[in-house]
Amino acid sequence: MEIMKLFGRWTAGFALIFTVVLLTGCQSGKKTETNNGPYGFDPLHGDTNMTVNSGLPGSGSSASAYVDTNGVIPILQSGETITVAFNDVIPAVPAILDQIKEDGTITLNFNEKFHAAGKTVLQLQTEIHDRYVPRYYVRMTPSVSTADRYFSVGGEVKSPNRYLWTSGMTVLRAIDASGGFSDFSKKTRVIITRANTRKQEYEDCRKAIKRPELDLPIFPGDQVFVKKKFW
Repeated sequence: MEIMKLFGRWTAGFALIFTVVLLTGCQSGKKTETNNGPYGFDPLHGDTNMTVNSGLPGSGSSASAYVDTNGVIPILQSGETITVAFNDVIPAVPAILDQIKEDGTITLNFNEKFHAAGKTVLQLQTEIHDRYVPRYYVRMTPSVSTADRYFSVGGEVKSPNRYLWTSGMTVLRAIDASGGFSDFSKKTRVIITRANTRKQEYEDCRKAIKRPELDLPIFPGDQVFVKKKFW
């Protein structure tokens, strides 16, 4: 009789332990599925902290897409030509090709005017979205793209030509890109013609070499001209 009681208690205890183990295994299996298997993140999407999204609905753009080779996010300039597309709109709306005017503005659909100069592409996209949604469109994702940016160097340099602009461009760097001064160049009065105002500025490159703060910045569309010296 005592043996039967002991056997019954042992059987009940074993059944209880088996049940606890079974439930624990099920819960851990669910947890593993939620955490993408053995990973604490989704291995197919990478580290989500590495991308800065534009914040626009339906937009996969990131700030890194607009960073130039120097690690700087370019700023839009007057005189620059940009294309603005209105995506996710039914029926489709044609993209607009416009040049940023001298006052820094562009005009888009419904005669809406935006101040573009001095802003990044992402800042302008956000402003366009907020202006049009939901006032004109229930859903719309703007996309702003810029043409390649150039500046030109002429006169007494070794390779006068048009060159691709990058952030941080200065007069001395522009002349270096053109192969440097020729043997007949007047280095003390280099002329810079601004694309947005057509005004001229001057730089003494001899002084700028010794004092980098005197080296003037070059913007897209600007023209650098080195005069010939006369003895």
